[in-house]
Amino acid sequence: MTRKYTDARKDSNRKWDANNLDRMSIAVPKGMRDIIKAHAESQGESANGFINRAISETMARDAAGTTPAGYAQAVASGVIHEKCDEE
Repeated sequence: MTRKYTDARKDSNRKWDANNLDRMSIAVPKGMRDIIKAHAESQGESANGFINRAISETMARDAAGTTPAGYAQAVASGVIHEKCDEE
């Protein structure tokens, strides 16, 4: 039986993650994790992808309530992605 990922691939992935990703842990009420995962799957995305999209879209909506300069600055800094502005 062949291994799906070699040790070298795992090490490479860990190195890329360390250089390109920040990690954070969140706490949700009991049962909510399964609800989030099911919703994400129903949308064709991972739980991580869904959470990141939800955060980005919420930040875009929040920023839209600020001055245009504040919104533009958030987009320019990469905190908000333009595509999240579409509703």
